Amino acid sequence: MGCDENDSYSGHSLIVNPLGEIICEAQDKEEVIIQNINLSEVEFAREKLPYLSDIYLNF
Repeated sequence: MGCDENDSYSGHSLIVNPLGEIICEAQDKEEVIIQNINLSEVEFAREKLPYLSDIYLNF
């Protein structure tokens, strides 16, 4: 939420899971959002969707 000389920011930042599903969304005001991450979902996504492993060797 805010702006600089070239851009403006409207808020609504998102936290999404590895499959792109929205877990938490910030409002259109300045705020901090905190969410626990399910690491088993991350590992599952890395095994089933290995499209970044050719770019990042330890991904």
